[in-house]
Amino acid sequence: MTRTATTIARSSLMTLLLTALLSTPVVAVDRDGDGLKDGFEQRHGVTSPTERDSDRDGVVDGAEDSDGDRLANHAEQRFGLNPARRDTDNDGVPDPAEDHDGDGISNAKEQDQRPLPKRTAPSLAYVKRDRAVIAKNCISPQRSANVVSCRDGDISSDVRIVVMGDSHATMLVDPIRRAGRSAGWRIETMLKGACMPLLGTMNSAQWELDGGESCRQWRIRAFARLNANPPDLLILTGNDNAVFVDRKGRELPRALRPATWRKGIARVIERLPAETTLLVLGDVPDTKGNPIACLKRDASDMSRCTTRRTPLGKRSIEKAVRSIVAARGQEYGTLYGKICPYDPCPVVQGNTLVWRSKGHLSSTFARKLAPSLRRIIQGALD
Repeated sequence: MTRTATTIARSSLMTLLLTALLSTPVVAVDRDGDGLKDGFEQRHGVTSPTERDSDRDGVVDGAEDSDGDRLANHAEQRFGLNPARRDTDNDGVPDPAEDHDGDGISNAKEQDQRPLPKRTAPSLAYVKRDRAVIAKNCISPQRSANVVSCRDGDISSDVRIVVMGDSHATMLVDPIRRAGRSAGWRIETMLKGACMPLLGTMNSAQWELDGGESCRQWRIRAFARLNANPPDLLILTGNDNAVFVDRKGRELPRALRPATWRKGIARVIERLPAETTLLVLGDVPDTKGNPIACLKRDASDMSRCTTRRTPLGKRSIEKAVRSIVAARGQEYGTLYGKICPYDPCPVVQGNTLVWRSKGHLSSTFARKLAPSLRRIIQGALD
């Protein structure tokens, strides 16, 4: 073979090798940044290696629990387990109860035993200020009984949705507005801090402010406005961990909270316009202390700042509200499984901080819930 022919042959061989290399899937990298290696996603096929959120519900693939066994997909990868099987080795012991490293601590308890990611969105230093951007004139002042309302979404739409609630409703307004824009709904707000829209009830914050009078009057005026111009859907949400008091300001026993919620929702339904459907949106999961304060003390082990997920059977207020809305032909929706996709509930999903304080989501994370909220709202409208 001549020197020229040899050079051509070598060049052809190198081209073939380079082509084969480039066509081979990259298995040691995470191209979509979801916390799962491409090879892991390709091998098991439950998520896509090129989509950060394969089912587009706002939960990054690494934080999903694809087989419902309480282990996040990132933990299944870490422990060498199958995210499509609850008992990977078929030994009768569920994957979360296994002890991968033999230290006497279950996989479930160790799945978030790792440092907080170095770059989070928002940063740990900024997260307390990561609130929903809502104009001051769109929220009724605490001592005022005046009802203010603001519009967003597709303001020319024939589908009109009103969001009513306290600060826990405020933190979900931004993703609801986003859902409205994408679906073509008109979104209106009626918001008042510390004033849950539960008729016939009063919480300690209302009582300490002015004996609850401004909140009572605000609710009367808000429902009068709803009846004068009925929306297609009323979304009602609020803090379900508030302390209720009686007419003299005395704290009611915690055991009475579910019944108080049930009675309050029943009164709301009685005052609701006949043309309007009620969607009660469940509150966010309760946390053990303030997750952000915990992370600021020590970010080397996130598992110290997590909270066990409350089983559905023990969510007494949710059970009470579900029962009354079902009995009255109304709707209930919850984001619990999106905020807490595995157990214990995470403080970060991917590189996004879930919380900004105790009981309040970071605005950055809340915005990611817009697709899930759109599905819940569409189901209620249907």
